Amino acid sequence: MSIVVQPTTRPSRPAWIRAAAALKLAVAMLLPDGAVAQARKDYAQTPTPKTVARRMLEIGGAGPNDIVADLGSGDGRIPILAAQVFGARAIGVELDKALHADALANARRAGVGTRVTLINGDLFETSLAEVTLLTLYLPPSLTLRLRRRILAQMQPGARVVSHEFGMGAWLPDRKEVVEGRVILMWVVPARVDGPWRLEAGGEIIDLDLRQTFQEISGAAHAKGRSAPVEAASLKGTAIRFSLALPGSAKRYFHGRVEAGTMTAAEGPEAGAVSGWRASRQ
Repeated sequence: MSIVVQPTTRPSRPAWIRAAAALKLAVAMLLPDGAVAQARKDYAQTPTPKTVARRMLEIGGAGPNDIVADLGSGDGRIPILAAQVFGARAIGVELDKALHADALANARRAGVGTRVTLINGDLFETSLAEVTLLTLYLPPSLTLRLRRRILAQMQPGARVVSHEFGMGAWLPDRKEVVEGRVILMWVVPARVDGPWRLEAGGEIIDLDLRQTFQEISGAAHAKGRSAPVEAASLKGTAIRFSLALPGSAKRYFHGRVEAGTMTAAEGPEAGAVSGWRASRQ
């Protein structure tokens, strides 16, 4: 990857400040009083503090094998930090031309070279298919629009880390407060909803799974017997659940989801069923 230098015409700082103030005032005039403060926060271009930015990358597990993307990257601090400190390849996408110009200058000073790509463009036109760690500091109006793209494009097991703002009904897998700032982290879940056929120790069990983000439930059926899927959890590609079919002892399953199959995890935890396999029906 390389630093993408695109021609920019930098507006004078006073003009930019006046334009931002006018926008905030216009928004405030259209909203009820209780929403004015939130509107101001949503439209402010406030950078993530560097200590918070670093912790976001730590929580997301950034490393040399990652492609980190920061949407709304401002002055480029998170992509630069991801490359400089964590050895990752990084992409920053920023619509504002002045902030993009700042980011290019900061990247040159940091000497991150080909490990950082900085794009002056629309974050909703950025492909997330190869991104393994996505960082955000965007208002809910944008994070909720991004949620569909994240789930559709990013691979199971990829991580999303947001400064302050959540993803609506998609509950975070981790939450931490750093210097008074909230950091939220999600692991993109595998898709497991629907019918599966499980084979364990010569027995055939039909599963009907229901999924809401990383939360799963459902029922199991075998030879006229039925039971709910219990203690189910899904984190990326790692799935866990237990079954207690009538006439059988409770069994615990720990496995991985990949390409329409589930297989028992290598070195299963104590008490877990070994050698099981399930395929999507």
